[in-house]
Amino acid sequence: MESNAISAGIGSLISIAEIKVLICYVIGGVNAPVPGKQLANMFNIEGIANYFEVIDALEALTKSENLIYCADDDTYTVTKKGSDAADTLKSILPFTIKEKAFALTAKMISRLKNAKETRIETIKENGIMYLICSAVENGVDLMSVKIMVTDETQASAIKERFLDDPSKVYTGLVDLLTGK
Repeated sequence: MESNAISAGIGSLISIAEIKVLICYVIGGVNAPVPGKQLANMFNIEGIANYFEVIDALEALTKSENLIYCADDDTYTVTKKGSDAADTLKSILPFTIKEKAFALTAKMISRLKNAKETRIETIKENGIMYLICSAVENGVDLMSVKIMVTDETQASAIKERFLDDPSKVYTGLVDLLTGK
């Protein structure tokens, strides 16, 4: 296969065709709208593919009707045509890149969903910094935890862990408080 893309690092995809197949594969696999710029950034940071090549591939896939672009939230969904192409051609992709890209995309989608279902804020009261993490469902707080933090770094670390799986925090807290 011709190497016609700019490398994002050692082991990255260097074929435009492979990048296009990977994009259709991961977007079809997560079965949810995927933010294009975040996908391109993630692929670049993780050394999967060059950011600009991913952006170009997203545009080309949209023009060829393999993807549908939604300007309202800057997301892409795969069409049946794109999904069928990815299923047929996924074997050209290195297994490790395919699995890594899928896992990262699924985690990104999960975190985006979790961010919509949570409310997190940092406040200061009497010179003390607190982080308030709330799990929200249909506009109602299921749980709200206020915790004193030492600084922004600690607040950021706790926020990231909370966003990873707020339901795990909720069930863990309920189990702890009920003695289970």
